[in-house]
Amino acid sequence: MTGRNKLPRWVRRVFTDPNARVPGTAPTRATRPPAVNPAALRGVLSLVCSLAWFAGSTGCSRPPAPDPDLVARIGDREIRVAEFEDWMRHRAVGANQRAKEALLEELFDHYAAVQEAVDRGLDRDPAIRRAWENLLVSRLREQQLEPRLTNAVPTPSQVAVQYSNRIAAFNEPELRRGAMLFASLPPEAPEDRRMAVRERLARARQLALGASAAEPGTRGFGALAVEFSEDPVTRYKGGDLGWLAASRSDNRFDPAVLEALFALRQTNDVSGVIETPRGFYVVKWLDVRPARVKSLESVRAMLEHELLIENRRQAEADWRLEVREGRRIEVFPEVLNRITAPAGRGVAGPPDPPAVP
Repeated sequence: MTGRNKLPRWVRRVFTDPNARVPGTAPTRATRPPAVNPAALRGVLSLVCSLAWFAGSTGCSRPPAPDPDLVARIGDREIRVAEFEDWMRHRAVGANQRAKEALLEELFDHYAAVQEAVDRGLDRDPAIRRAWENLLVSRLREQQLEPRLTNAVPTPSQVAVQYSNRIAAFNEPELRRGAMLFASLPPEAPEDRRMAVRERLARARQLALGASAAEPGTRGFGALAVEFSEDPVTRYKGGDLGWLAASRSDNRFDPAVLEALFALRQTNDVSGVIETPRGFYVVKWLDVRPARVKSLESVRAMLEHELLIENRRQAEADWRLEVREGRRIEVFPEVLNRITAPAGRGVAGPPDPPAVP
């Protein structure tokens, strides 16, 4: 043959010369050739041409070109350039040939061990699957959710709207600062004892009225609290109770003390002796802070923090819905109800449901 598609000369003669013979056969007497079926002739020619083309193509084929991205292969596992470079960055391997060959040997050990673990079914271990799935979810959250949480910072308009909606919470009532003298008396104390305690506090009150006029800068009841008061918290501070609101009860003293303080007409006024189940009190009005509304600037930081938490919670809730979208979810209650807690993990009651952001 001189070409892929050129037939041998004897083949062409067999089909064109009625007296031609196939090489290697004896000559025959010339006879009239039988009629040739054109369709059969085309089939034979097609078969011969195909065989000739196949013989030529197999004889002249070249091996496939090497893959420029393939570094090595162990079993069915291919190690490609991008992966190898990533391992080099992860292991801080130098670019010299010896270091790269040493890393490749480590990768062979690594992937051989991985394949051995897979062959033994370790990839189907529930703990391994959970760890792998947790890694996937963690990376997904890092890529998709974390940017949303970072950008959940409330805008100034959000803060202003939140302030307007909660303005009632920022109303501060009038606050009064007061002081007290206290003398305890058990409920079962005899009458003479009761009268003696009352008279003692009445004398302290008279001294307080004189001290207020003589020494305007005295803190509360001053030294009178040390001498006459039995309250261990306030007696060494002039009986000072701090700032109090009429609507806020205080367990440090009887409610009658608060009522008496807000019944006084002006600062430095002193109440009469007040009898209560706990004992006797005398109250003094020291200072006043009028009712006011906290400004936006004074509560801005608090509102921004609250809104940031709320925005992040909403961003995560939206992300969870997006992740579920388009995924078919089915629950089979009869199977779920048959499941019991594993041994050794006693459950006192039904667990709380997952928190919904």
